[in-house]
Amino acid sequence: MKTDSQLHKDVLETLTFEPVLDASNVAIAVKDGVVTLSGEVPSYADFWSTEQITKNVAGVRAVAQEIKVVVPKQHVRNDGDIAGAAANVLQWGVIVPSGVKVKVTDGWVTLSGETQWQYQRKQAESAVRYLGGVQGITNMIVVKTHPASVDVSAKIQNAFHRHAGIDASRVSVEVNDQAAVLHGTVGTLAEREDAEDAAWMADGVMTVHNEIVVDPALSKKGILDG
Repeated sequence: MKTDSQLHKDVLETLTFEPVLDASNVAIAVKDGVVTLSGEVPSYADFWSTEQITKNVAGVRAVAQEIKVVVPKQHVRNDGDIAGAAANVLQWGVIVPSGVKVKVTDGWVTLSGETQWQYQRKQAESAVRYLGGVQGITNMIVVKTHPASVDVSAKIQNAFHRHAGIDASRVSVEVNDQAAVLHGTVGTLAEREDAEDAAWMADGVMTVHNEIVVDPALSKKGILDG
């Protein structure tokens, strides 16, 4: 298993290697495999990317996000401009359905409304994430109820088996009243999130409770590094 100092080095090198990310003012602290990110970044896109990239580093058990978004003066935009740009990018997209609403307060974007699928909800947030001046995003979009497939849990488990990034032998799912509960142990945070995404794709799933535990010892790279 990696030591905290090894993990610190890997996270730092991974963030530094990423060409589209400005993480020059990001501080990294590691304790027992839990990575705490602090400091400042110039955009919400960098804030989000820093966390996602860190989650993909082998050996990371959890990420505590304490970074602040400090938009450079030349990129600051008023709330009306941000709201207009967000409304346009959502309208021009082909994935997000009409009816998603945008509210902006002090650069913080709140999305509301309804979608048929979780991937549409996530796409709405993704579209707004890269707009200049955005300080943060609260996604309050609700996934609509739609008819459940027969044997939803089996379909989700089959999806785990088809996914190259998921060890289906280590994860399981229960579905009750349109709520999917995920159990098991995986090697990386990325694998944990992949399992959750797969569960969200099933017909009739309205909520997903991810109780999967991350154990870096199970990751192939973690085993090699041990």
